[in-house]
Amino acid sequence: MNINIAPPTLLAVGSADDRDPATGAPCSYSARSGRCSDGRSMSSANPTSATNIAVNAQALIGPAPTAAAVANAKGEANTTVTITYSFWERIFLWFGIEQRLTAAFSINTYAFVNVGPNQITIAVFLLGGPQGTTDPIRNYQVRYNFEPQRANRDVLDVKKDGATVKSIGNPGMYRGSDPGRTVAVRPGTYDLKFELNAVVEADGQVIVGAEVNLSLT
Repeated sequence: MNINIAPPTLLAVGSADDRDPATGAPCSYSARSGRCSDGRSMSSANPTSATNIAVNAQALIGPAPTAAAVANAKGEANTTVTITYSFWERIFLWFGIEQRLTAAFSINTYAFVNVGPNQITIAVFLLGGPQGTTDPIRNYQVRYNFEPQRANRDVLDVKKDGATVKSIGNPGMYRGSDPGRTVAVRPGTYDLKFELNAVVEADGQVIVGAEVNLSLT
């Protein structure tokens, strides 16, 4: 089976607000890649290809805040994926044997959490396809959160979909992977959307960033 990924349309969307009137108005962006800052809060998103996205969100409360500082950053890649079968795979298809495609990813993150919620979300969509195909991956999502331990705030628990997968320093880095979804695909062209989103809110200071690589095999 051959997998061909077309050149993508890339989009970066984000905003930041340290809720401090002295630093001016909140900032925002919407472009192929983007970055902005408001006082002590910052957001950046940089999708570089159909399978690679990096984001960073920093919320740092200002000296005279009116509320908790907030920031968010999202990178998005939209493209098409064309699946072609070999001669023998087409013969097998006559007998109802379809080939399988796996959408998996690896992630590198860093985080520093004083006080405040945070989340990194990865989403993959594989939609459409030839006639008779029902959206192979309608919406596969994975969520990561970083929470300081109550007994030792110099340690962060990395939680994946609510379950702790590792403890790291605060600040610290986490590298992981996810097996994703494996689905049956027929020859044809599918729509692929790949998203990476970071959201933070700080009563003190919260910084999270991630780079994710998607693989289709």
